[in-house]
Amino acid sequence: MRWGREGTLMNPSLGRRGPVVSARRISLAVLAAAATGVVLASCGSGPALPSLTIPSLGALGGHTPTAAAGAGAWSSPVKVDSTDTAGLIGVSCVSSSFCVAIDAEGNAFTYSSGTWSSATNIDSTIVNGNVSENSLQSVSCASTTFCVAGDAKSNVMIYNGTSWSAPQSVDPNTGAGFFAVSCPTTSFCMAVDGASNYTDYNGTSWSTAAGIDPNSTVLSSELTDVSCASPTFCIAVDGADHSIVYNGTAWGQPQTLNTPGGQQPVIPYVSCASSTFCVGAGSINDTSEYLVTYDGSAWSNPIPAESSPDEYIALSCVSGPFCMVLEAGGHMVLYNGSSWAHPEQIEPLTEDALPTAVSCASASFCMAVDSAGNDLISTP
Repeated sequence: MRWGREGTLMNPSLGRRGPVVSARRISLAVLAAAATGVVLASCGSGPALPSLTIPSLGALGGHTPTAAAGAGAWSSPVKVDSTDTAGLIGVSCVSSSFCVAIDAEGNAFTYSSGTWSSATNIDSTIVNGNVSENSLQSVSCASTTFCVAGDAKSNVMIYNGTSWSAPQSVDPNTGAGFFAVSCPTTSFCMAVDGASNYTDYNGTSWSTAAGIDPNSTVLSSELTDVSCASPTFCIAVDGADHSIVYNGTAWGQPQTLNTPGGQQPVIPYVSCASSTFCVGAGSINDTSEYLVTYDGSAWSNPIPAESSPDEYIALSCVSGPFCMVLEAGGHMVLYNGSSWAHPEQIEPLTEDALPTAVSCASASFCMAVDSAGNDLISTP
């Protein structure tokens, strides 16, 4: 599911600013105008987008299934967060019975066996709900007793199954306002921030923040997302057309993406199901969506969406591989291991309820959250 410093995210390709969040994150600009901002690297070619039949969703807890334009069904929206007007901006699920969601104002919510907890304020550094200066941006859970959430000033809070730790600064020097974290296990997390720094967690403590670019010359923009399939494989992306791979010991050389014709897709979201399958989602501009896939050595050429005026704003990939990608306009696109589905509407689109983040615990359970503080559940 990612908010920028002072509520903004610099989009180097579009030349505008707007807050960000990871599947963990989304921006107010996305909620208002679907802004994005980052790119990955390239090589090879991508498949077309054939249709995909998705089985129907059965009743799940208090969620009532509703039709999704011929692609099975999602539950109707269920209100989770009524504490503010910003809604939910991040979610992480480890199973069909456990998820954690966050909002910008420092609140966390736990989903256990079909029931949501009330709001717990976990970030005391967010003063009086002032998300223009700071905000929660990212959450990642490795188990029901281990989650990490982080904010725009690189403060992290750890959940132990019962309570959250006090905020801890993992990069006191950052001032760029981005933060993303990915925890594939309870003893390893990787976090990146808007100062192009990274820090990792070993189960006990966080490493000293350091520059992610080994040459300190290529990655000139903010790091906006990171995804780890394991402690020995992560991919991070920045806001100026680069991706970079972590092998468990060190970061490699940044890669750059260029489409045919010289255009550079802005791909701010990345999710890895394994070291040989990752997906990046984004756009060239606010009306041109693209997906790219990674096979363990190279990125595909961008795969354009069939037809949509919106931008991709969140994605989640799990083993299978299986991926779910959300559009700002309330559509979703699925990958079933061999092909991409046609975009399908999953939620009635209103100005107050735009999808913001998605997390799939498996190919049979995904949860999306929106800007009105609702969750929706699908069992594709």
